[in-house]
Amino acid sequence: MNSIGPCSPKLRRQPNAGTNNLPPILFHSIHGENIRLSSDSTVAHRNDSFCKGICFSNRPIRVNERVCIKFTEISQSWSGAIRFGFTANDPINYRSSLPKYACPELTNKPGNWAKALGERFAVRDYVLFFYVSETGDVHYGINGEERGVFFSGVSTNCPLWALIDIYGNTVEIESVDPRQQVNCRRNSFEVENIIPSLSTIDINRENREPLPQVYRDANFQSLPFHKTKGCNIRLSNDRCIAERNNSHYCQGYVFSERPLRLGQKLVLQVLQTDELYAGSLAFGLTTCDPSTVNSNDLPEDPHQLLDRSEYWVVIKDVANAPQAGDELAFKITENGEVQMTKNRQPVQTLMHVDSTQRMWPFFDLYGSTIKVKVLDSLNAIGNECNVCYEQPINSVLYMCGHVCMCYECAVKQWRGPGQCPICRAVIRDVIRTYWS
Repeated sequence: MNSIGPCSPKLRRQPNAGTNNLPPILFHSIHGENIRLSSDSTVAHRNDSFCKGICFSNRPIRVNERVCIKFTEISQSWSGAIRFGFTANDPINYRSSLPKYACPELTNKPGNWAKALGERFAVRDYVLFFYVSETGDVHYGINGEERGVFFSGVSTNCPLWALIDIYGNTVEIESVDPRQQVNCRRNSFEVENIIPSLSTIDINRENREPLPQVYRDANFQSLPFHKTKGCNIRLSNDRCIAERNNSHYCQGYVFSERPLRLGQKLVLQVLQTDELYAGSLAFGLTTCDPSTVNSNDLPEDPHQLLDRSEYWVVIKDVANAPQAGDELAFKITENGEVQMTKNRQPVQTLMHVDSTQRMWPFFDLYGSTIKVKVLDSLNAIGNECNVCYEQPINSVLYMCGHVCMCYECAVKQWRGPGQCPICRAVIRDVIRTYWS
């Protein structure tokens, strides 16, 4: 998002100045080459491809004036969703120079600000609204519900046109008039169908976490999550339980503390869900060490991780909306087959990966998935140090007795944190072991 625009202080506008008397917002005649407008310029449709779908409002937008966009056609053939924001450049200046994408090709130029909407919000018949405040914050919402500041830094001392890129799975949109209050607010019928009555919601459910059902024997132990996490995640003191702030849909990323070894079974226990939200758990694998990831760079939509230079694979709603008490077991076989088992159901093959690469598993707790815990299968532990993953295990920790590190790493752990990485017991001594 660019924060510099060709604006003059003399053009300062007054917020909310006569917005009720303004004409409806239509689409500008200047648009991307794949865009087709309806005869009344209220509907914009993208033909072919997934790009070249930039369009603008036909007039400048006032401060605090809402732009309302209804999703009228969504495709399952593409990834990503609509990008939207504002431009201080009169669209007429783009008559012969519109790029393929708004982000980053337009936003890298002065006077253009835009950002991608999370794919989960781009649903047919949903209505997106957005507006810019006098301080330059762009607010947005879905179906009449405010979702907060989308991004900041817009110069509001000059005329601003709405900038929309009909990208990815978003194929057709309609500009609707917010003053009609028809499409920008859920009617009572919609609310009744989306939100269950309060009598059906157990307000004490967060205090009753389910006990393990399938993986509860001595062959499984709690496994800490990595310190790298989404901004809406809170970890327990031992980092074995992750909980997403339930006032937010997304940014619920958690990573395994170490790569998933071949044949190792990683079990995710779902401790809490919230049926008020749509969507659920995403699962993925990456060759990127989580310690090298900046949490601020994690996207709202996990599919955008695929654009990073490292190897990332991800599947959304991997377990078909898991409920509290469900247990999901993940494993990579020697031939690279990634398998998942839900409770006692048959094994599912999710994907295939390169089994010669070190893969860190990660999850995105979005939508209905609120709180989870991870277990590790002890019987899959091999002869590779659980810290450096290079040297063989040749030490035992005293007093807990865990055998999980090479001697060099065990000594560093003893002199550093001073706790066993598995059970967090205090290390009193490190004993070198010799295998015959």
